[in-house]
Formats: sequence, structure tokens, C-alpha cells
Amino acid sequence: MALRKNELLELYPEEYLVEEDNDAKSYAQFQLIHNLCNALERYYRVPNWLVTGNVELHHPAISDLPYKITADLVVFKDIEISAEERAVLDGWDIDKKHPAPPIVFESCCPSNWPHENDIEDEQRKIEIYGQIGVREYFSYDPHPTAIRRNKAERRLLGWRYDPNNPAVPQPILPDEQGRLWSEVLESWLVADGSYLRLYDQEDHLRLTGSEAEGIAREMEQIERMALESALEEEQAAREAAERRLVELELLLRKLQGKEDS
Repeated sequence: MALRKNELLELYPEEYLVEEDNDAKSYAQFQLIHNLCNALERYYRVPNWLVTGNVELHHPAISDLPYKITADLVVFKDIEISAEERAVLDGWDIDKKHPAPPIVFESCCPSNWPHENDIEDEQRKIEIYGQIGVREYFSYDPHPTAIRRNKAERRLLGWRYDPNNPAVPQPILPDEQGRLWSEVLESWLVADGSYLRLYDQEDHLRLTGSEAEGIAREMEQIERMALESALEEEQAAREAAERRLVELELLLRKLQGKEDS
């Protein structure tokens, strides 16, 4: 898609070095990407799927760009990649044997793309993903004070691309709750402060692994407390019954004593 690093250094050394320096992520971006990646990995752990990030994408259609295209988070489907290749994956050449990731996520930050606030560059960025074969592209601003300004005044924006006309991105319109539907993930995308949450069609939250483990621990604790409470109640009931038995035995002895006298 973009030029290789050595080619960029030869043709655009200063611009490329600036681009490299600006790759740093804010803490809000780190939280967003980390949380979203964990949720995706938990629910889409299926054969030939790959969730990864910070991958440099290459495609002949836009090889003349003076800057590299590095996606914050991508989901690949129907690919064959070994564990060894996956471990060192930092770039992807899109061709017939290596399909484009069907969905791309980006955390909004001025350093992601040159002139982020320029309307033309923003539109160009959106068009690029369609040209390389991406089906859906989502951009989210996780910062407390919004970085991106748009007419919709929304932190979460998304576009879908028609394979027959990928050059014309179609905005994904939010529902009445402000959610965006992802056809690729079959999930609702919901803005939640620093996080971007995923919900299924029944409005069930797609938890991260740590969130699911935390809930499982809480449930185990509740079950343990309920069992302990039941045992305590059983013990209390048994002790009460034993005390009542003693009382009845004493009463019986008294009655028997009166009869003997």
C-alpha cells in the first residue's frame, strides 16, 4: 500500500522521520486500543481470523503516498498465517493471496495522519481504506476533550465500502441511541468514554477477557457466600433444634417427677 521504510527514507527522509516521531499514542488511545483488542480477541477467536494492531499496510493503488499507512487495529479474516509469522507481523502486502483486513479501527489523534484537521486530508484518509479493499472503517476519539471537530459532533464515526464502488465511502448512520452497526463483526459499536464497546444483536456486552474473569470471580464469591450463609443457617437451625430438644427433655423429666410423686 505505502512505500517501504527504506524507500521512504530515500525519497522523503524528513517527512518520514516526522511521521515516525508522531506515531506515539496518548494514554487515552492506549486504553481504547488495548480494551477493544481484548474484546475482539475473546469473541473472534476462530480459525483464520487475526486481531492485531500497528500494522503497516501496503497496496499498489496508493504506493505513491509520501507517508506510510499504519492502522491502529485491524481484523483479518480468511487468512493463513503461522504462529511464527504472526509473532513478527508488522506489515501486510495486500494482493490476491493476502486480502485486505475487512475492518479497520483508528483512534483519533492529530499525529495519525498529516494535517488531521484539514477537511480534504480527512476525506482522503477515508477514501484510502476503500481503495485497498477494506469493508468497514471506524474512527473514535477517546480523549476527554474532543480532538476531532465534525459537523455531527460525534466521537464515533464509521464508513462502509461497496465492493463495486469502493471509491465512494458510505457513512454508517447511528441509530437512535447513537450506536453504529458493524456488518463484519455483527456487533453494535457504542461510545463509552475512553472505551469503544461491542454489543451483540441482543444488546449483550461483549466483554474483554479480564472483564469476563472478574465477573466469574464475583459469581464464585457470591455462590460461596450463599453456600456459607446456607450452612450457617443450617447450623443455627440445628443448634436451635438441639436447644429445643433439651428444653423438651427437661420438661418431660419435670412432668415425670410430678407423676412419680
